[in-house]
Parts: sequence; C-alpha cells; structure tokens
Amino acid sequence: METQISRVHTENFSVYGVRNVWRQLHREGIPVARCTVARLMQLTGISGLPQALPGRTAGSRSPAAHGTRSLRTRTASRCTTCDGRGLAQDVGLPGTGA
Repeated sequence: METQISRVHTENFSVYGVRNVWRQLHREGIPVARCTVARLMQLTGISGLPQALPGRTAGSRSPAAHGTRSLRTRTASRCTTCDGRGLAQDVGLPGTGA
C-alpha cells in the first residue's frame, strides 16, 4: 500500500495531500480508508503542499509601499450638494426638492 501511495503522490508532482491521494486511489479502484492513507503518508514522510496563505494576492504591495501613497484627492468634489444616497441634486431647480 505504501508503494501505491508513493506512486500516486509522485505522479501528481508531489503536491497531493492525504485527501487527494485517497481520492485518486479510489478512482483507480483501490479501496482504502482515508485514515490509513494519512497514517502511511506520515510514516513514510510524504506530505502535500500547504494551502496558500489567506488574504495575499499576487499583486499585493509591501507595507512600506502603502505608507508612501497619498490618499487625498487632487481636485475638490464636483458634487457640492448630495442626498443621503450619494446622488447629486440640482440645487435651485423646481421639482427637485432642494
């Protein structure tokens, strides 16, 4: 069984963890319990790649880069009077409620 687990793991670029190895073995018609796969993988020192860290993207900036950005707008707001929904109101025109 250890040879089958090792074979499935290496055929899949050594990235499969317990769950994926177990599923692949079942697809190939080899009935085995998932806990058995976990135990044998641990005994032989085989492990899958860890999941990516949450909240990080490929384009995220370093914390130092965040401190150099200016968050202020360069021009004044063009909407001088807004209602509660953020929609501009025409001030002084009849029928607009202003």
